Amino acid sequence: MKIIIISEGKHGNGRVIAEELMGIVKDSGREAHIYSVEDVKPEKIQEGDLYVFVSPTHAMGPSRKMKKAVEKGLFPENGAYGLITISKKQKRKTARKMEKYLEKRGLSKEVENLHLLEDKKGNLKKGFRDELEKFYGMIESH
Repeated sequence: MKIIIISEGKHGNGRVIAEELMGIVKDSGREAHIYSVEDVKPEKIQEGDLYVFVSPTHAMGPSRKMKKAVEKGLFPENGAYGLITISKKQKRKTARKMEKYLEKRGLSKEVENLHLLEDKKGNLKKGFRDELEKFYGMIESH
């Protein structure tokens, strides 16, 4: 199984999550690659068995960069996806909005969404890696 992880930002929590997830995937003997929405071009992204989108929350929805990248069709269509959202509050609107954008592009949801929380200073809350391992466990069980 080849997993393509698409995150916003080359730095910050999205990148931290993407790198941690890639480590978990590779430790299991699977292949994983990370792309930043800032760098994605259709001819550059590899095909994968599952696309995992890591999106921070902005104004109760996905970031503008992530939304635009999905709307422009910068990712292969008709594939399977997983979704990880990040925010300071336990809100699910970002995930629902992202699901709509992804499904319009022909992607189908493979696993339940994961929502990770940040503290008031913007740091990921302790235990986020355990949550990523559970998320990957759901991927492996499909």
